Amino acid sequence: MSYEEGYVHPEHALKCCGPSSVHPEAKFLSSLRVFLVSSHTHSDHDMFKIAFLTSFLAFAVAQIAAQTCYTQGTGPTADCGIFINEFCNSAAQLSVQSRDSQSRCFNLPGGRRCDFIAYNSREISAAPNEPGCQFALHNVARNCPVGGSGRSRANDAYTFTIDPNRGPCTQDAQPSS
Repeated sequence: MSYEEGYVHPEHALKCCGPSSVHPEAKFLSSLRVFLVSSHTHSDHDMFKIAFLTSFLAFAVAQIAAQTCYTQGTGPTADCGIFINEFCNSAAQLSVQSRDSQSRCFNLPGGRRCDFIAYNSREISAAPNEPGCQFALHNVARNCPVGGSGRSRANDAYTFTIDPNRGPCTQDAQPSS
């Protein structure tokens, strides 16, 4: 049976806001290829396979974390990675009111700092999920050179932000080790 490639590369299909918008865990999609039978007529079975694959891809894309990278800033965000687990652990201990946030600042060497924010976008008070916080922030630290925000899944209640800046923390300072 011969096949003809008829697909859009998933990384191209998922990009909406620049190269960092593609979630790193979605790279499994980059190896996925949708092949169409090269005949000019498709049987009902072929059409069912196409519909199934389309539904699967729509579901997979819906589960991909949302991520937005800043285009300007001080960076590098990767320097803030050493504080992610500590921030997420402390954030998970505190319930946050609807449409409110909690934040923390950590000092870096050289007079720089890392500002972290956990924003609750839902209508109920809730504490952020620690593993979800870590997942989202590690992705931002890895993919957004000058900071940004993300969610562990596109429909999560919490948006997590890392913003590296110049100058020391003015309050809630945590010295780097």
